[in-house]
Amino acid sequence: MARLLLATLLLLHMILLSCNANFFLNPFMDPGNEGALADPEAPFEEEPDAYNLHHRKKKIRKQRQQKKKNDGIGLDWPQFPLLDDPIEIPPEVPQNPLPDAPKNKLPEDPQDALPDGPPDDNLKGLRVGFYNQSCPRAEEIMAETMAEMFRTNPRAPANILRLQFHDCFVGGCDASILLDSTPSGENVEKSSPMNFILLKGADLIDDIKLKLEQECPQTVSCADIIAFAAREALALTGLPRLPQPGGRRDALVSLSANVDVLKNLPIPDWTMDQLIELFKRKGFTEEEMVILTGAHSIGGAHCGVFTPRLNNYENSGKPDPGLDPAFLNQISGICLDPKEANRNPLVDFDETPTKMDNLFYKNLMQYKALLSTDQALLTDPRTAQFVEAMANNPDEFAKRLAALMIRMGAMEALTGTAGEVRKTCRSTV
Repeated sequence: MARLLLATLLLLHMILLSCNANFFLNPFMDPGNEGALADPEAPFEEEPDAYNLHHRKKKIRKQRQQKKKNDGIGLDWPQFPLLDDPIEIPPEVPQNPLPDAPKNKLPEDPQDALPDGPPDDNLKGLRVGFYNQSCPRAEEIMAETMAEMFRTNPRAPANILRLQFHDCFVGGCDASILLDSTPSGENVEKSSPMNFILLKGADLIDDIKLKLEQECPQTVSCADIIAFAAREALALTGLPRLPQPGGRRDALVSLSANVDVLKNLPIPDWTMDQLIELFKRKGFTEEEMVILTGAHSIGGAHCGVFTPRLNNYENSGKPDPGLDPAFLNQISGICLDPKEANRNPLVDFDETPTKMDNLFYKNLMQYKALLSTDQALLTDPRTAQFVEAMANNPDEFAKRLAALMIRMGAMEALTGTAGEVRKTCRSTV
């Protein structure tokens, strides 16, 4: 029996060996074409191995998870090929990325930044991007400082705009308003009764100047700081942020006589003829005068400036009959209060003292102006139509005022080698 079993096993072994003889004799035999030889130089075609493929994908996932961990958990970053393994790009990631958006290049000619109109000779010698090479962060530093100021003192923009107006209308935009003294020893502009303690904002210009001197010493003029600070003041209160040209230089002298004797600044009891004459002398039309006066949309005036309208208008011993009765009672309660007699409180020009809007004109239409010179813009036929136009078109007011402030900020500016660039704004070099 054992012999029979052994013989059977030996026979089966010979049959199996015969069936596989061709493979063992020639390992290059093509299994898909029996009897044909495979090319010994051809690379092996490996069948996919499910186990290896699973671990390969697992490794890729781990690498991607580690990438996310390194870049910041939760960030949504596009997939990319790993280990030369092509993957499908998600539909939200474009196959052909769009080219970078063109940068908003500001015009070098400042006239190009203003609305259509005749060329302004004051802009000659000034250039948008003036500090791009000499102090690249200058505009950024000024904007950041103004924004920080606005967060802590939302009323400060009105002080900056008044400072600029009082500088530019007296001898040009040359920062002469900031000097504490002048070589001749004469009284300086800031000592004039038109300025003195009522003029604010110089300390902020000092702060900006200090930061710029640390960044790029004796490069950015105080006159330019005033101009850029005014541009930011307008933007922070709601107006378009137009390109501001640079290149102004600082005055060497400052004289109070230029304010008081030459009458370069309006006073509250002026007539409309005097106002129009002053603005025309500075290069502005009646319409432009009305629009520039709209800067009174922010800030306010101290009671001492307009109190005669409340109880002794034109020495009559009576209030101004042109005041709205309810408005008269409102501001009289503030300014004629005996408890406030020594404080000279500040009263807002309108109900939105930190927003540059056309509410100022709407109040003029209702005879609610603090200053008689402001109210006269409505009662004089030469200017009444422009008050009505601005009261009815807030967008036009914002656009026109922003452009006019750029123009005003370039009046009679010193450029080239004229004047100097001060190290500190309160004194000459």
